[in-house]
Amino acid sequence: MRTGLVHTEVKLCAEGPRVIEVNGRLGGWINDLSTRAAGLNLVELAGRVALGERARVDPVAPDRVYFKCNNLPPLRPCRFEGVDGVDQVRRIPGLTGYRPLVRPGAVLDGSAVDTYELDVITGDAADHRDMLGIIDAVSESLTFVCTIDGRQARFRGPELAAL
Repeated sequence: MRTGLVHTEVKLCAEGPRVIEVNGRLGGWINDLSTRAAGLNLVELAGRVALGERARVDPVAPDRVYFKCNNLPPLRPCRFEGVDGVDQVRRIPGLTGYRPLVRPGAVLDGSAVDTYELDVITGDAADHRDMLGIIDAVSESLTFVCTIDGRQARFRGPELAAL
């Protein structure tokens, strides 16, 4: 690739990181992350390149770790009833945003083919250890409520993917 943007996704698995997607496009939340972490607006940069301008991007070295992550839905069909603990999550130091992406009452098909997220979690931390602490605090604070096989059940974020 000589010009344009490339979007690459990596999932952190028990067996180690796995590359799951490489596309010649800007990915979902990446421009916000780039703007917050490096002051670099990738939409503007891609537009300039598309207009034939030569882009020059100086190396950046953020002094913090900026992150976005998501909770994934269960891999079983269910009805999403809602999420508890959002107010508590929004008070966690280092968390700069929490946005639910699925409305209560939505029917989730349990498909692993179409990856979608229940929410988006945004924050920044002094280092990676602190980032993981923030993400753990979010996981401990949120409880997702789903109806599966006619019974209502409550789950923490990491438990959802195991269903």
